[in-house]
Amino acid sequence: MKTTTTPATCCIVLLLAVLFGCDPDDDGCDQTCQDNYLAYGVLDTCSFLWNQNLAGHPTGAQDVTAGCSLGGTAHITGQTSFDDYNQINSVDLVFDLAGCGHSDKGYDLEFTGVLHWVGTFSPSGFTAMTTSSDELDFSGTVGGSPEVDVDDTCAVSLSVQGDDSETATVDGEICGRDVGY
Repeated sequence: MKTTTTPATCCIVLLLAVLFGCDPDDDGCDQTCQDNYLAYGVLDTCSFLWNQNLAGHPTGAQDVTAGCSLGGTAHITGQTSFDDYNQINSVDLVFDLAGCGHSDKGYDLEFTGVLHWVGTFSPSGFTAMTTSSDELDFSGTVGGSPEVDVDDTCAVSLSVQGDDSETATVDGEICGRDVGY
């Protein structure tokens, strides 16, 4: 099978490199790059679990135990609501992760610990969410080529802000280090 690289692909790769603090001329992913990919992995895992287990389900009190995409479990508890008029989801959820594995472009991670996911979001792209943990254990790989091994346990505090144009920013800390993209 022949593969080609289009200009759009190059632009996407360069944009991701800028967003995640990676130098495309470098052979690795520095600490800032690693932390940004890790932040993406945490947020993406919560979003995946929401979409697979709670989106489209009745709102109110939640208590669901679900399998994660690459093994392990997530016990999800808390409250959800939906405003029909404004099309806004509101959540105050706890994800109790036990060896919860998930991956996407740029990360392949396993999480153990409790994440608190609070805020609002809508299909139009509006987002105001926080994700935090006093002690999240994570292990796996992050980055592009080559991938970097990560393995640590620490506090995580992330904030996602987006507007109706579906442009979002992420800010916060992982292991006491600033993250943002």
